[in-house]
Amino acid sequence: MTSKSRPKGRPSARSLAAARKKAAASTESPGLSPPNFGFPDSILLVPAKTPSRRLLVVFAAANAVNFTFFKNTESLDCDRLFIRDPFLNAWYQKGFLGQTGLDHSLSVLREIAHGYDHVTMVGSSMGAYAAIVFGIMLDVDEVLAIGPQTLLNAAYSRSPPKAVKLLHPAIDPFLTQDRKTRVNMLVGLLDGVDFFNISRLPQEANFDIYSFPEEDHFLPKRLAENGVLTEAIRLTQEGQPLTFEGMNVTRDYAFDDARANTIRIVVPLIFEEKAYGRARTILNGALAEDPHWALGNYLWAAAAFKDGHHGSAFKRVRLIANQHPAVLDFNSLAAEAALASDKPDQAKQFARNMLMVRSGLKRAREIFEGRALTITSDAIALDQAPPEVAETSVK
Repeated sequence: MTSKSRPKGRPSARSLAAARKKAAASTESPGLSPPNFGFPDSILLVPAKTPSRRLLVVFAAANAVNFTFFKNTESLDCDRLFIRDPFLNAWYQKGFLGQTGLDHSLSVLREIAHGYDHVTMVGSSMGAYAAIVFGIMLDVDEVLAIGPQTLLNAAYSRSPPKAVKLLHPAIDPFLTQDRKTRVNMLVGLLDGVDFFNISRLPQEANFDIYSFPEEDHFLPKRLAENGVLTEAIRLTQEGQPLTFEGMNVTRDYAFDDARANTIRIVVPLIFEEKAYGRARTILNGALAEDPHWALGNYLWAAAAFKDGHHGSAFKRVRLIANQHPAVLDFNSLAAEAALASDKPDQAKQFARNMLMVRSGLKRAREIFEGRALTITSDAIALDQAPPEVAETSVK
């Protein structure tokens, strides 16, 4: 009788659990040769300085070559498990252990978490999506999701490519089921896609929401800069209400208000249906009642730009970009619209703002240095790649 051999490079859940127990019992300082389960590029367990019965799992965002929130969680008294998508932007639909698939990754993660008294999962953007899905499927105690995608659709840049098979395209079923897992979501209301991802959830969805009216998709960076990210993770672990000293935040945002209703309609019109004229018509009505709504004005300008009305788009978006120099999407559109309207000096101004937010943006550098070709109409992306905050390499 012959037995089936495990595919090469695929560790058993039992061996990974044994590695976890060995790491948890270690008295060495964290980060000194921690176990990586044979996948050093996608998973890393860092034991606490003293044996701990608490586990923090941190999922990285898209395109992350390093682990997210490593430095921001060093002071927490718990074992820390860092996970990144080895496929970079598959939204963990293929799992995180090479080619072994999502089911195997779930099994391994379940074995690693088994025996801990308390498990918390954290992530931003794609990592936030993963924290919610894995957290609820594995019945963990707490989840902190910053700027999560609740709907995966290739029409939006914050979704996996069309070639990726979507196993869980929407998280609505997870959030509406009875469960023990407590979910905290944080969202910046100056980001149209993030606002849409939260506002589209059904009323019966069960989660706690903290909305930041002056922030965008770079909310994790702002939390870190304001010194409140680590505390938010710690409070999440303890099941306590979150506090964000010095930041403008509202708990339990009313997603049945006029802005949320507009976002639910307009964002799909722009991204999925490319019905730019209809989107502007709806936004005209909303802005007549709420003329200072920055995101509404940005989406109007984005729809106008996509429809070829570059001058009108620039006239509208430059005002809100000047008011919000740290909001990347506003300044990105302002730079492109200025360039398309033959205003290179003003384009450089907004490109400079973009580089202050994220110095590695190639397109912003080209515009700032006067080397950029004009991008018009539908070629412009309306949302930027998700940011990484306080990363560290596994090397």
